[in-house]
Amino acid sequence: MKTKINKEFAEAISSWLTIATVLTAGFYGVWEYLDHKSTVRVERSLAYVESYRSGYVSKSKLALNQLLADNEETLIAILKDEHLSDTERDTRYRSHILTMVSPALNRQNLEISFSFYEEIAICAERELCDANIIRSFFTADVTGFFNSYAPHVCSLRKQWNNDFVYKKIESFFISPKSDICQSL
Repeated sequence: MKTKINKEFAEAISSWLTIATVLTAGFYGVWEYLDHKSTVRVERSLAYVESYRSGYVSKSKLALNQLLADNEETLIAILKDEHLSDTERDTRYRSHILTMVSPALNRQNLEISFSFYEEIAICAERELCDANIIRSFFTADVTGFFNSYAPHVCSLRKQWNNDFVYKKIESFFISPKSDICQSL
């Protein structure tokens, strides 16, 4: 009788140990999978950082930064002109930005840069990239760039009758509730 109880007890312990082993292996597998997904997101994010610093986006961004630098004196003069009302100042600033970007090469460079920023925002929103890495590397650049060329973005939204043109950039990097065109 004692042997039968010991045998039943051993079988029960064996069953419970098997279940515990399977559960532990399952949890470990899930943990490994999630860790791998996190590693892939980080690697993908860093690939975007590298592309931004050395690829075609870098060349476009440098050309557009140079465009701003070449027009800095005029833009500052417009912003500091005390003889202009706020409305006149905004109108002149917007007009000058649109004149600056009117050549096809400048519009192409803007499209390259804005498309890249939109791509990384979508990547982070879909959790294909690490949102913290994307924000830490790009937010300052994107915010300044987006605000500098906001008249162009608003012009496209109006021209295409589409309030969502480059909206992903604005909502991810600036504010989810932001609408830069309302202030222009």
